[in-house]
Amino acid sequence: MTNTRNLLRTSFSYFLLLSFFCILGCRKDIDPVNEPLASDGATLKSLFESKGYNSYFVDPFNDTSQVRWTPSWMDGGIVISDDTTKFVHIVMRPQLENIVTKKVVPNVHFMGYTKRIIVKITNVYTFYLGAYYSSQINESLTIPPNFSGTLTMKDLATNKFTFHKYEDGVLVK
Repeated sequence: MTNTRNLLRTSFSYFLLLSFFCILGCRKDIDPVNEPLASDGATLKSLFESKGYNSYFVDPFNDTSQVRWTPSWMDGGIVISDDTTKFVHIVMRPQLENIVTKKVVPNVHFMGYTKRIIVKITNVYTFYLGAYYSSQINESLTIPPNFSGTLTMKDLATNKFTFHKYEDGVLVK
């Protein structure tokens, strides 16, 4: 009887010890460094503005006019992603502004040209100003997935440019 009791006590002790290790081993650790970064419009807008990139919204047009680009942060943007990288394309809407009179012409469209804020999200945020130049001037500009033309990307932190050529949404060089 004593042997049976000792065997039961030992077995129960091993069971508790094994259960304890199983519970610890099955617990999901949350690594704050590798958590996915947010890609919503409000977060991206806040980060963009905190880095002081707002000056990239105005282009000179002629002696008395400028083009003011307004990002559509709350539209969420166009998201393109793979396993490790996410690109969020924020649409920018141009309007023509007279510098002297401050008169604004909204919803200006340029044939074969548009700009986007492109945010590359890996374990950090990288902001680019993307300018799309369509190879078909008379065609409305479709940006991903079927874009044909050249994309210039200016890294807003380093001011370095990269150039990419696309045909029907496929990168060719």
